[in-house]
Amino acid sequence: MPVTSAEMGVLKMVARLKEARVAVMSRKMVVSAGYIKGIVDSMVEDGLLMETPAGGYTITALGRKQLMPYTGFGLDRTAISNYPVPKAL
Repeated sequence: MPVTSAEMGVLKMVARLKEARVAVMSRKMVVSAGYIKGIVDSMVEDGLLMETPAGGYTITALGRKQLMPYTGFGLDRTAISNYPVPKAL
């Protein structure tokens, strides 16, 4: 199941943060919260992310599997840091 570039950006962000809220992802990726919410809802439905009781999102095993080819080393911070996520200005 291929993921879009927007979904990959969300996967990278959530993998880095361990748990991320829509507002935080929106701010860091410099896109609207509504746009992120739509992507995240789709990713939850596809089993890539899951919602936490605190209202954030974490990556699932399927999400890690989708991210793995892009890290080369698994989900350690060093490998993921080689693939930057846009930051807020």
